Amino acid sequence: MNARRIGIPARFLMPFVGVLVVLVAYTVYWIYAQGQIRQSTLNWIDQQRASGYEITHEPVRIGGYPFRFEVRLSGISASTPGNDAGWSLQDGSVVAVAMPYDFAHWIAEIRDPVTLDLRGEGQYVLSAASARMSIRAGSASTQRIAIEIDDLDVETRSGNAASIRSMEHFRLISELTEDNTLQTRLAAGGLTIGDVVFDDDLLDELGHDIAALRLDLTVTQWSELARDARADLWREAGGVVEVGESGIDWGSVTMQAEGRVGLDAGDYPEGRVSLFILDPEALADVLVTSGIVSGDNENALRLLAQSAPRGERGTAVPLTLRRGGVYLGPVRIGNLERIGG
Repeated sequence: MNARRIGIPARFLMPFVGVLVVLVAYTVYWIYAQGQIRQSTLNWIDQQRASGYEITHEPVRIGGYPFRFEVRLSGISASTPGNDAGWSLQDGSVVAVAMPYDFAHWIAEIRDPVTLDLRGEGQYVLSAASARMSIRAGSASTQRIAIEIDDLDVETRSGNAASIRSMEHFRLISELTEDNTLQTRLAAGGLTIGDVVFDDDLLDELGHDIAALRLDLTVTQWSELARDARADLWREAGGVVEVGESGIDWGSVTMQAEGRVGLDAGDYPEGRVSLFILDPEALADVLVTSGIVSGDNENALRLLAQSAPRGERGTAVPLTLRRGGVYLGPVRIGNLERIGG
């Protein structure tokens, strides 16, 4: 009796064949795409070199198969053009990740401490528990950037002390909208600042530790400002900076701010910001003791602190920018420089 050969029906084989074909096709696509990504990375670096930047790095490595594309760039050294000013960094290491279905969105992470040399200032080593950046590109330019940094530490190796010694957390989101505005929101906490940031008298009053800092800014007519960094053209186009729910918690001073600032005909900042101060008399004490306000202005400032309207958010005090000066109510507390045009 002849043995009958039993075969596997084709209908059972087809799903496996289909999966194999898809896997092979995806692998071919992944290999092709990683070559394109590598070349695009090198082209971008060459463009920066053509602009005068000096950049060296170890070979670009692409990994992440099969679920993502992972670009690794190690041993990075870069410096800005010129010798008199600018910066240079060494020992940088970056890993950037994108999904196979969305090359317009990259998430980059700095893995190693970076040595930053600010010419004429000093040399600093920056390290963090985590430092990530999310970049979303649009049709013509970058549309959205998000930065997250945790447990930043800045070590001064030489030169001037660092402006920021440490920071517990930092969050920034900046997005370019369809109506030509740049919206930026920043939140930071646990900052320790250096002696070079503010006058010693002010630091003696408020200390070096800032518990919280928040900024919510909207810049209108952004393209006019970004094109040539011409403040006068931005002003002529009607550009302003709108201050949303911003605030600071520093020593004895806790306040929030909202307002609108533009430029006057001489390109000096001009506008009004409403400050909501939790303890206005504490702020008055700081301004007087630190020497920022003195003489007749001291009495006017203390009268303002006592008589300004109080609400749930604190005492409302107007901060006015006009004719090159900064006024807290009727008291001039500082000067402004002209914005270059």
